[in-house]
Amino acid sequence: SEGGVLAARLARLDRRVRHAALLASPGPDPVEELILWGEGRKRPRDETAAMIERIRAKPDSITDYVLGHPHRRWASFLAANPLRDLLASSAVVFAGHGDADTNWPVAAHDALVKGLHAGGASVTTLRLGGADHSMNRGGQRPPEGMLDAFKSVLNWISDVP
Repeated sequence: SEGGVLAARLARLDRRVRHAALLASPGPDPVEELILWGEGRKRPRDETAAMIERIRAKPDSITDYVLGHPHRRWASFLAANPLRDLLASSAVVFAGHGDADTNWPVAAHDALVKGLHAGGASVTTLRLGGADHSMNRGGQRPPEGMLDAFKSVLNWISDVP
């Protein structure tokens, strides 16, 4: 999630980063994905757009909150673009996502992967059917799914030159 945004940014800023793994991360457009997230929760698109405008009107506020986070956090998060950052890096990429994730729509993952391929990046994907934001599938209890995802990342790292 937010760690994926950070991994992508670090890969762009530090050329020594050779591998970037993003799990349950937003894709290329966190603003649109937040709107999709709202729609998934039956929040009208215009209501979520209004929240985004409130954030943009006071982006440095640490006292105004949206969805439990201050505007300052949202402003930096919504300005992120993991796709742009990864394409500007020299890192190979692992992108994993559960298709039952209700925090970030799986469409975000799909758009990220599509953009990475189009940009010529080396990307390995893990799309887990029935997995939620914590990478847990039905019957798994946290942190089982995430541990399985981490094992997939470690296996990927050991296979990538």
